[in-house]
Amino acid sequence: MLFFGVGSAEPSQIGRNALAGYLKKDGGTCTMDPDPTAGWRWIVSGHTDEGSERANARLSGRRAQAVADLMIGLGVARENICVVAMGGSQPLVINNGPESQNRRVQMIFTKVKDPCPTGSVPPDTLR
Repeated sequence: MLFFGVGSAEPSQIGRNALAGYLKKDGGTCTMDPDPTAGWRWIVSGHTDEGSERANARLSGRRAQAVADLMIGLGVARENICVVAMGGSQPLVINNGPESQNRRVQMIFTKVKDPCPTGSVPPDTLR
């Protein structure tokens, strides 16, 4: 998971470094990046605090897209990523304080039947 500041779609440098460390190995070769026809995808979901449903949908989409862009820059094939804007619909905690865990992007690596499962879309769709 990567966390974000209030109203921000910019991942922190700590989050960027953690993502790079997770995805890169052996001289910069990206791990977990199989052939897209094999059915494995990264589902990158953006989340927000409570608030305006419309504004949160847009912000959570921008967060998911920002992380997808980072992943692509680190070597994950665009075809292996699906993004989804969750808004404030799946809070981890009820507290929306300054360090809320609800302002996050989650990345799940999973086998799927369709190119992007229901509710998610290819990268660049949420821009």
